Amino acid sequence: DIATAVCALRHVLHGTDETLKEARQLMPVPTYDHARTYLTVGERDLATAEQERIAMAQDIYNRRAFDALFHAARQASMAFLNTDNTRWGEVRRSLPSPFDARFKRLIDTLHVQYAYDGRYPADRVEEEFRTWRSEVEQFIADLETASAPATPAAPAGVPPPSAP
Repeated sequence: DIATAVCALRHVLHGTDETLKEARQLMPVPTYDHARTYLTVGERDLATAEQERIAMAQDIYNRRAFDALFHAARQASMAFLNTDNTRWGEVRRSLPSPFDARFKRLIDTLHVQYAYDGRYPADRVEEEFRTWRSEVEQFIADLETASAPATPAAPAGVPPPSAP
């Protein structure tokens, strides 16, 4: 895809800012805001689980809540890599250090152990969810900070612009 070749890690490789805007419209790459929406979905699933009277349904909602946190991290990783590849193993291997190790821990715990296997601490679900939500929120913020374009330095001998 030509659109993918236009930008990498939020830097224009070819073209203008208008080219970048057009590429973003054509590419189904998640954004950090999209990733944060999964945090809200997880909150809603957790709240629904707390209201649920059927144990099996409560378990399903708890698993979904933890899995939403995983998906938030996956979406943020995809935004960082500027990819529409949803395969989390490939996404993890594409992340630079230390993000790759952090994402692996989120995969192993939230997606595999808690959501898939159902081995989450049932006696303290809300506390565990809050701990992991904070960790995922920080992961998203760290990825976003790392992908922000650097402010270009002023050429030697040229003073920086003054504030208005």
